Amino acid sequence: MNRRIFIILLITIAILFISSPGFADTNIIALNADFFYNDQLIITAKVQTDEDLQGAFVFLRSSDTEQTFRGEMQSVSVIGNRYTYEYIQDLAQDPLPPFSNVEYWLELKTEDGKNITTPKADFFYYDNLRDWQVIEEPPMKILWYDGDVNYALEVMDVARNGLSSIQRLITLQIPEHIEVFVYPDTYSLEETYGSDGRRLAAGHAQTQTGVILLALPNSPDAQRIMERRLPHELMHILLYQTTGDKYSNLPVWLKEGLAMLAEQYPDPDYEVLLTEAFQSDELIPMDTLCTTFPQDQAGAMLAYAQSASFTRYLYQRFGSSGLDALVNEYADGKDCQFGAQAALGVNMNDLEREWGEDVLGANPSSDVWGNLLPWLLLVSLVLALPLLLTIIIIRKKS
Repeated sequence: MNRRIFIILLITIAILFISSPGFADTNIIALNADFFYNDQLIITAKVQTDEDLQGAFVFLRSSDTEQTFRGEMQSVSVIGNRYTYEYIQDLAQDPLPPFSNVEYWLELKTEDGKNITTPKADFFYYDNLRDWQVIEEPPMKILWYDGDVNYALEVMDVARNGLSSIQRLITLQIPEHIEVFVYPDTYSLEETYGSDGRRLAAGHAQTQTGVILLALPNSPDAQRIMERRLPHELMHILLYQTTGDKYSNLPVWLKEGLAMLAEQYPDPDYEVLLTEAFQSDELIPMDTLCTTFPQDQAGAMLAYAQSASFTRYLYQRFGSSGLDALVNEYADGKDCQFGAQAALGVNMNDLEREWGEDVLGANPSSDVWGNLLPWLLLVSLVLALPLLLTIIIIRKKS
């Protein structure tokens, strides 16, 4: 009896499974996504099904934004039980995030109101308007379209050395694949973002996809520029690989400070800028650089300079283990004050004060006297007035 009940249950489950809307007798014969960068996306689908279909919708989700877009597909042809659909998106009007993975799937609507969801597919949305050349040495892949192979080999050498220097600074995971797209100038790089309007200046790291975009102009300083920009962006990639979705928990000053610590040649302008800001008492409080940097160019430059100097001071004082602890505690969700306290045993305010004393030459005693000076002058005046009146009275009597 028990065996019969078990068999009946199996048959019932099988019937329900087969008749479920999501598991109709439907085959995806072909599902393709083709695009012309910053111009047009075309998704075509050929479906064979026993169901009578009323329509189809496509869903798009980018790894860069995690936002899902829904678009209606147009019916191209119906031959027997085979349906062909097409979807066209104007990428100039509705752009996709550049250099991101995009997954997509279909939702088929049947005449009797059921929905059939197809398995997901994906494609990598990148600048396919260039004639990219490629050299590869895992985990690095260098893609370029201007210059000879020796130029690309120089980029590969810098990338390999950058990874080694980063590993000496801090313990981070290296992804299986890192792709470096090299543009010959800043204009070409910024042009890839089209209507997105983002100014990338020298470079940008797409941390989720392990992609680095670089502008490396052909100039006498090309090697030095390369050795500064490429390790900088590599640090961002490795930080994300290590922390994943918790990457956003890291203070901005730490992410950018570590990236600049990885640079082979620090920007000399930062040192000058930092000294001038210190002398004019215009330094930005470090705790305000935990969540964001100033939007104006001068403020942003000073924020980068401070972050580089402050992070270098922490490395020199606490070593690689200190940097490891900072990344772990902040990734765990601790705020700026408690993260530093938990990792280094010193809170942010004390670290900032000690950095000012040790690196910038700030004198806390002079600050104290500077703050007290107005009060001392006021007290002196109050005490001097009666004495002055007494002297005047004595002179009059004499």
